[in-house]
Amino acid sequence: MTILQNEDIFKIGNGIIKTHDLLPIGTYHIQEDHNGELYLVEREDLKADCKIYGDYADKAPSVYKTYLNYPKSMGVLLCGANGTGKTLFAKKLCELAKNYQMPVILVDRQFDGLTAFIDSIKQEAVVLFDEFDKTMVTQTFRGSECDPKLLSLLDGTSMNKKLFIFTVNNSKLIGEHLINRPNRLHYKFNFTIPSISEINEYLCDSIDKDKQTVIPEILEIAVRIPLNYDALRAIAFEINHGNNLDDSLYDLNINYSDTLIYDVEVFLSNDFNTPTNNNVEIDFYAKTAQFFTSYDYGNEQYRVCINLQNAYTDIESETLIIPKKDINVFNTSSSKRYPTVKYAQLKLKKPN
Repeated sequence: MTILQNEDIFKIGNGIIKTHDLLPIGTYHIQEDHNGELYLVEREDLKADCKIYGDYADKAPSVYKTYLNYPKSMGVLLCGANGTGKTLFAKKLCELAKNYQMPVILVDRQFDGLTAFIDSIKQEAVVLFDEFDKTMVTQTFRGSECDPKLLSLLDGTSMNKKLFIFTVNNSKLIGEHLINRPNRLHYKFNFTIPSISEINEYLCDSIDKDKQTVIPEILEIAVRIPLNYDALRAIAFEINHGNNLDDSLYDLNINYSDTLIYDVEVFLSNDFNTPTNNNVEIDFYAKTAQFFTSYDYGNEQYRVCINLQNAYTDIESETLIIPKKDINVFNTSSSKRYPTVKYAQLKLKKPN
């Protein structure tokens, strides 16, 4: 039998009781007992289970370099849809905490007294709020609201310095009290679908050497439709297990919208005027598309009609190319056809 005394309260249980001046280095989950008292449960450490690609490959150590010189608690906001590498980067930050002798505390839901509990931990630590926009923010008719006491931790009113990490799927939902407030959130990293070069690097790392002849075909698909890391991981798994790419794409739980948004540039033969439209909805099943350009030449606007059936992929520019024979540009005032088209470029617009 073991008896634990805390002031005038005695708790009886089994096991060995240990006391610590500081929370041991490790990873902990906040839990709540039936009396509403918060406590920590040790769990397995978070580890980045694969390589980080793109612009954020080297940023995790830089975050700690800044934090070590920061005069107070520092916040880092990681924004992006599922499958874009946001969670992987958060895991990497947590994994590096051990190098700086900092425990990691995970928060995945709201608790009464949460801010006071975090502030009661009198040592530097990493605190990860996962899916903060879903678990810690309340949507009201006035907008987004979060606990003002939590904001006080970020304002530096607490004497206990910590590194706060917030992951959100939609930064618009977390409210004006955090966005554009570097005093509270020093860094804001936006994660989106990977570029073609990042996809190529990922596939070369993930697909068996003897099966990599399929990679150019996957890259052509990625120019036309958005593929996140979850989708790429599933495709690589199917290919490595001998499955056909077309069959895999048909069977996998990957949904594609019929209509996607593209940035379009129409290049004219004079190399000077370039009619553009940065939000063109294109349905490739429709085989044709038309839109008005945002470029006015001599106070005249142009309507562009394109045939999509002969579009081909340019991997280097990450665009679809429409040849000149499939493009018609008309003056909206006179309906006169503009004859000097060279080609058009369609670049898939990445979701925010």
